[in-house]
Amino acid sequence: MCLEIHVVDSDIAYYYQLTEHDPYLQDNLVGDGTNSATFDNVCSRTLVSRNFVTLVRDGSIADGSLSKTCPEDLIAKFGNVSIQHYGNDNTSTCSDTVWDAYTDNTLINITYADTCSNATTQTLSDLGVYRCIHDIRDGSDTYLSIWNDDPGVSNPFSCLAFTRTRDIIYATETPKFCSNTTTSTETEEGGVKLVIWDVITKSTDTTSSPPVETTEVPPSLSVEATEASTIIPAVTTLPDCKPSRVGLYAHIISATVLLLTLLVLFGICCCRKYKCWSKN
Repeated sequence: MCLEIHVVDSDIAYYYQLTEHDPYLQDNLVGDGTNSATFDNVCSRTLVSRNFVTLVRDGSIADGSLSKTCPEDLIAKFGNVSIQHYGNDNTSTCSDTVWDAYTDNTLINITYADTCSNATTQTLSDLGVYRCIHDIRDGSDTYLSIWNDDPGVSNPFSCLAFTRTRDIIYATETPKFCSNTTTSTETEEGGVKLVIWDVITKSTDTTSSPPVETTEVPPSLSVEATEASTIIPAVTTLPDCKPSRVGLYAHIISATVLLLTLLVLFGICCCRKYKCWSKN
């Protein structure tokens, strides 16, 4: 047997079975009576990331040490769930069934309405309570390992494959773990297909009132608004002022008149001092 093991933390690990399933041995094993098995023929299975098997530390659920936040796209409260079991053509639309991963973001808590009160109209959990454990993104879907809180269930693990489009979640629940072909819209034998909508509360809300959807762009975020609210003052271009010859000549004449005036005054002062004028 060939396993690739990944340790997430002290409570969680997951692994991939990289040995092909042997129909004779009814397991993922290689039978070899001559002890000639090699790494290549034992570890011959191509790894597909969604096909992981989850392990949790014994007692970590009971003692509360395992507490993982659910993926962001699940953290909301929805008021409508449609449920379709594999091989069943009928889809149960539970108009008042509440899907809640908002109140406690480590849990998925499904409150079934009276119209969905039996096993054929419910998910694989009678109580409707799952714990989020570990998720992996593969393509456009997220694959989340969840723990069914039903008492006495033989295998509490399920794989929830989902994708969210605006405020609608498309999902499938598969017992134990997802196969290579499981998607958010294609379930496996024994699984359940889900459509979850009618959002009541989202993780970004500050109150429990339904969010208001709008396509209007606020003025401060419109295309015309200045990026990051930074206002750049307009640059004013001054007109191109060429020097005027008339003004230049006026300055020259004014300076010449002033100079001549100073010379005349200087001459008068000198004549008075040295008696330039004679008496008749």
